[in-house]
Amino acid sequence: IVVMVLIVVMVLILVMVLIIVMMLIVVMVLIVVMVLIVVMVLILVMVLIVIMVLILVMMLIVIMVLILVMMLFILMVLICWFAIVMVFVAVVNDHVPVLI
Repeated sequence: IVVMVLIVVMVLILVMVLIIVMMLIVVMVLIVVMVLIVVMVLILVMVLIVIMVLILVMMLIVIMVLILVMMLFILMVLICWFAIVMVFVAVVNDHVPVLI
């Protein structure tokens, strides 16, 4: 009877230990999965941030290029206008004595 009780107690203790170990393993797996998910999310966020920064940099470069093109265009227009005015002034200066 004592031996039977001891065997039952041992089996119960073993079962408890197995259950605790299983729980620990499950918890560990869950923690690892959670960490992996968090790491994946962080990596995704980092990639998204990098992509956003790259897009912003590209937009800034495009805007800078557009501004440069506009400046060049304005300069060209100013030079053309200045040239036309100079020609007009030259023609007027040439014609003024004749008119007088």
